[in-house]
Amino acid sequence: MAQLDLDDDELLSPVSLVLPSPDGHYLAMMPTPGGILWVYDRRRLEWANLGAATISPSADWGYMRSSWDPWFGDSSHLVYFSGSDLVVSSRDGLTRQMIWKTDGTGGLAAPSPDGQFIAFVSLRTARWSFGPI
Repeated sequence: MAQLDLDDDELLSPVSLVLPSPDGHYLAMMPTPGGILWVYDRRRLEWANLGAATISPSADWGYMRSSWDPWFGDSSHLVYFSGSDLVVSSRDGLTRQMIWKTDGTGGLAAPSPDGQFIAFVSLRTARWSFGPI
């Protein structure tokens, strides 16, 4: 079981992001941009550390943070960028699969409602590309 250890500044930060899972049993939390993605299991009262995550591909895209939703519809997995890797992780962080590597900065990864596709933004050498996987 991972321990979420934050100081008051991080916990009360205006950039903190808390995202409930579709079934309401879990909370994904990012205390700071480009920080660690945590998932809280409300039944077991446990935290899982999913590792470093990037929400926005650029600071200019910060206004999009509030619309980001990494949860798959069945609440079993989340999708996010960790560095240049697009990762699908189980909510407990025990199973992580790198499914794409961008040659630039990526972010705003989100699964389709049926979980069959993943949309994301990748910024590469002054070109923008939007693409499903």
